[in-house]
Amino acid sequence: LQRVTPANYQLIILDSSTFPNPEEELSWMERIRHANPAASLVVLSDHATVEQAVAAIRLGAEDYLRKPVSIDAFRMAIKR
Repeated sequence: LQRVTPANYQLIILDSSTFPNPEEELSWMERIRHANPAASLVVLSDHATVEQAVAAIRLGAEDYLRKPVSIDAFRMAIKR
C-alpha cells in the first residue's frame, strides 16, 4: 500500500496482516473509504479482536473475517 487514489472499485479486500499495528490498519481503512466511498470493503485478519472488528465495521467495512477464512464465508461476504 504505497498510496490510495480514487478509483472506481466495487470491492476492496484488505488483509490486516500487512499492517504492523491495528491503528495503522484503521488509518488505511479511513484513507480507502475516503478515496473510494462507494466500494465495499472486506477485511481479513489473523489477529482480530472484537474491538478491532467493531472499529472496522464503524469505519464502513461490510465484513471482518478471521483467518483462516472458509471459502463459504468468503463467498458470502463478497456476495453481500
